[in-house]
Formats: sequence, structure tokens, C-alpha cells
Amino acid sequence: MTDKFKSVSIIFLVSALVWSSSLTNEFTGYDDLRLIVENKHVEQGVLHCLSFFWNTFSGSFNTAWADFPTVIYRPLEQYMIAIGYKLWGTSAWHYHFFFNYLVHIINSVLVFFIIHKFVPKQRLALIITCLWTVHPLAHEALNMLTSGAGFLVAHCFFFVAILIMLYSSNWFAILISAGLFFISYLGSEMAILAAPILAILLKGDKQYWSKLSLVSASLVAYLIQRSSIIPNNIEFTDLAERILVLAPQTFAHQLKQVFYPNNLSIDQQHMMMLGNAFSPIHLVSIIISLTIIVSIIYFYKRDKQISATIAVACISISLALNIVPIYTLARDRYTYIFSLCIITAVILVIEKYLQTKYKYLLAIPIIILMGNKSWQQNSNWSNGEKLWTHTIANTKDLGAKQVWRYRLLQYYNNPGTQSFKADPIIQKQINQDFNNFIINNNLHKKETLKALDAQRNSVKNKYSYDGNKSIASGIFSQAMLLKKQKEFDRMIALLNLAYYYHPNHYQNNMQLYVWDKSRSEQVFPQILSATKKHPILAKSLLDSLLILKDPRYPELVHELTSNFKNSHMFKEHLEHAQ
Repeated sequence: MTDKFKSVSIIFLVSALVWSSSLTNEFTGYDDLRLIVENKHVEQGVLHCLSFFWNTFSGSFNTAWADFPTVIYRPLEQYMIAIGYKLWGTSAWHYHFFFNYLVHIINSVLVFFIIHKFVPKQRLALIITCLWTVHPLAHEALNMLTSGAGFLVAHCFFFVAILIMLYSSNWFAILISAGLFFISYLGSEMAILAAPILAILLKGDKQYWSKLSLVSASLVAYLIQRSSIIPNNIEFTDLAERILVLAPQTFAHQLKQVFYPNNLSIDQQHMMMLGNAFSPIHLVSIIISLTIIVSIIYFYKRDKQISATIAVACISISLALNIVPIYTLARDRYTYIFSLCIITAVILVIEKYLQTKYKYLLAIPIIILMGNKSWQQNSNWSNGEKLWTHTIANTKDLGAKQVWRYRLLQYYNNPGTQSFKADPIIQKQINQDFNNFIINNNLHKKETLKALDAQRNSVKNKYSYDGNKSIASGIFSQAMLLKKQKEFDRMIALLNLAYYYHPNHYQNNMQLYVWDKSRSEQVFPQILSATKKHPILAKSLLDSLLILKDPRYPELVHELTSNFKNSHMFKEHLEHAQ
């Protein structure tokens, strides 16, 4: 048995053991039900789902805005779900095993060979890979089924492509690698960082510029394809604040999670400590960020491997720093490559400066501790009741708690499996807390409203759906339950209260426009502005205008059709309306 085979066997066994407790988990109600169990597209077959290469999909729901349908362009995710549905229907076990569990193990083996390319000592590559494969930050990618079908599979293509670029000089293989990068972009936006990462990893390669040009070409092709499907409406608002205030704090939080993965949650962004400019948490984050930048420069002259590894870590997390606005501040799965690079850098530093033959014995208890944490974290995903009660208990934000209660109430109505049995005590308490949300927190009183007014300009409230924004979402979710119960007068009262907390809440304003004539024209400008960014918002507005027989309908049909001329979903809406 060769040494490499032994190392691969150890990685396989360690990863397989730690994450095996995830295999019995059920659907949790976080996109999995929408995109797998209730996805009418996958029922139409694998060939039908190929159409998502040139179309958006709007079946996902952004839970931060309580049933707010989002437009996503991840055709690989949809295609893999369609394949899974064709093979085993809606069996959660099969999705867990083939897409999440098995693909992560394969990724770990691929990572070992990538690391071994730069770390000659096989023992070091083995330790790095084992630490990474069991790290608790992978819990979200390993337990969320849509994440396995999209994110993990995309990274599998990504790692294979990197290996080919690192080890092969055959032009046919290199072309295949560029194609694999393109496929990986279709499953995870994080993979578009391949070009800058390879610019560092390929240094010294005889075909450096040729390989880098092909990877860059695959990225350009993807961006052209994506922009033809989803119009580029990114607004770089508050750019200076995002770079100098928000980004350092987000980076420091993600770095802390690598070394101290204590509070793990699907709602990671509410775990973040965010402060305004020059607050203590901001200043500490600036110091940490500058230290990392200085370390890249420091090690560049002393150990280029360490310098390169830290640089790749910074690149890999850059998209998640919200310099370019994305829908959430922090998710544990965003650290998939970042955690690998940080672990590698730490091990390389230890190897360079700690001269003792016993130094790597410490890796064994750390691997055991990390593995035990991951094993336990899997239990929080065993079903939707476990996931959402854990999430509610671990967030301090009032509105977020209410949104997750609403998500749990939806899960109770449709858990996606016959085997789930709700805990009656928990279910009763969730119902009580949900219905008494406004009264229990005095959200209807002037004193509370005035006290919360001070939070409107805070960085946390501005960027993380905290404070007023999430409270508006919490109130809105309660209003939507009243809508289902056809208690429209009480619903409108709650919508107006939500409007006070966050006047730019699109879906709340849309409901007000339809139901409350005294408010309709007042909120219409905000609604119209939002529709120009997303086809599903435009579709919602046109639906409402048509139902209300608004004379602006024909004019806006023409305007919005020209804006979303490549949106399959938007065309379907017009055909249905006609």
C-alpha cells in the first residue's frame, strides 16, 4: 500500500465518520422543500431543466423577507436536483448521501492532492486536509440539500479543474479544465474567483499565461451568459462605507469562525457583531484586517508559500465581504475555501517556526474536537423543527426570531415527509410566541417606536436586516398569516405598522398597494423603483395592476418587457395574463 493511498484512506474514513450523522436528516424547509419536494420543474424531467441554462429560476425563497421569491441563476443546482429527482424522487437520504456527504468526501480527497502539490511533506498535507474536512464550518454545505446539489458539486468541478491546471501540460486536458471552471460557475458564484486564485497558484508554470488566459476566457463567457439572463443592476451604493467599515468587520467575523466555530447557525449574519465607523468592534476589525495584509507582505520575502496561501484566503472570501452587495452578510458555507487556506497557512507557520518533533501530535485532539462539534451540529439539522428552534434560540434579533417562527409554522404544515412528528409542546409555544410577537415586545407603542428610531442609521440595521428592517419582516410575516385566514382588516393594520418600521420593504408595500387605497399611491414609487431590478418583482407589480384594472398596466408592460426581454419567467407571466 503506497503512502498516498494510506493518506487518502485516512481522509476518507475520517470525513465519512464525522459527517455520517447527517445521513438520517430529513428535509428542513430551508429552500429544500421549495426546490426539491415542491419543484414542478424537476417533475418535467432532466431535459426540461436544461432550460435553466438560459433562464432564471424563481422557486427559492429569501427567508429574511418572509416568503420573498428571489431570482437566482444557478442552472447546475437545478440540473443536479432534476437528476436526483429522476433517480430517487423525494428521498432526503439519497440527496444527503450522493450530493452532500459523498461529494464533500470526494472534495477532501481532491484537496489533499492540491495541497500536496505545494506542501512536499505528505504528513503536512494529510493533517491540513483532515482538519479541513471535519471543520464545523462545513455544516451548512453538508446539511442543506440544495447546497450539496449546487455549491458542493460546483466545488467538485472547481477542484478537479485546479488539479488539471496544476499537474497537466496537455492542451486537451487544459481545455477540459477551462470547461469545468465554467460549469462550476453555474453552481456557485464563489467559483468565479478561479482566475485570481490560479494567478497565484500557477506561478512558475511554463504555460502560465496560456492557462490563465483560458480560465479568464471561461469567466468572461460566464459573465456574458449571466448578464444576458439577469440584467446587471448592482448599485455600488455606500462603496466607501462598505470597503472601510463593513468589509473589515465581516472579514474579522469569518476569520474568528475558523478558529472558534462556536455559534454556528443558518442565520449567521445575526451572529455578527457590527458597529459604526470607529466603534471598538470596527477598530479591532481594522487592526485584524491590516495584520493579515501585512502578513502577506512579510512572508512574501521569507516564505512565499505562506504568503500565497494567505493571499488566496483573502481572495476566496472577497465576494462575501459585501463590497459588492449580496443578499446576506455571512453564511458558514462561504468559508469553504477560506477555512482551507487559513488552516494551511497556520500549519505552514507552525512547520516553519516551531522546532519540535511532537508539534503535530496536537493536531489529533483538535481533529477529534472539531469532528465531535460537526457530529453534534448535524443533529441541529435533523428536521425543520430542530433547525428552526435552534436558530430562534441563538439569535437575539426580534424580527429574525419572528421570521424563523413563521418558517417553522410553514414547515409544520408541510414537512415534506410522513416520518416527521412535531413536538406538541414546542409547536404550541411557537404558535403563542408568533401570535403575541407585537404585544410581547411592545412594538405597537410609541415609546418602542421612538427608541428604535435611533437604530435606523446604524451599520447593523443598514446592512444585516437587524433592528427595524427585520422587525418589519417579522410583522409582515404575521400579516401574511392573517391574510391566509382572510382577516384582512387586521392584516392591513399590521402592514401599516411594518411600513413604519421599514418604509422600503418591497413586498409589504406591494400588499399595501393592493389592499389599502389610502396608502397605494404613496408606496407606488418605491414599488416601481424595485421592479426595475428583478423580474419577479416586475411580475408581481403587473399581476397587481392587472387585478386592479389599473390604467398604467399597458404602459408598464411595454417598459418592463424591454427591461426583462430575456427572462423566461417574465414571458410566461405575460402569456398567462393575456
